[in-house]
Amino acid sequence: MTSLYGLIVFLQTYYKGKWVVENVKPYYKPLIQPAFELHRHLFWANFMASHRTFKRAEIRTKNKISDFECGDIVKASKIRNKRQALRNCVNAELGLHVFEAINNQANGGTNNQPKE
Repeated sequence: MTSLYGLIVFLQTYYKGKWVVENVKPYYKPLIQPAFELHRHLFWANFMASHRTFKRAEIRTKNKISDFECGDIVKASKIRNKRQALRNCVNAELGLHVFEAINNQANGGTNNQPKE
């Protein structure tokens, strides 16, 4: 299994395409400074996404797979701990915002590179 920081260092060192790694904000200071922060997530990437506010997810109130938007997809999968997989998902609007930032930069947008 690859660690979060091992994956980030590998991508920073060797990968030439666009990449992003997401993790929920930890209680400790990250060992590697993230490129940007959105909602309750830190993102390490070789591009920037603009700041935006997202509505708070009510994950803690969801108790059944059917309570989640994509519950049917996960229910049909072979994942053993389906509820945990759903709770670990990134908000769809937030994910779209990050992918649009990649697309914007690829098409000559004004997004800046992350701070070193």
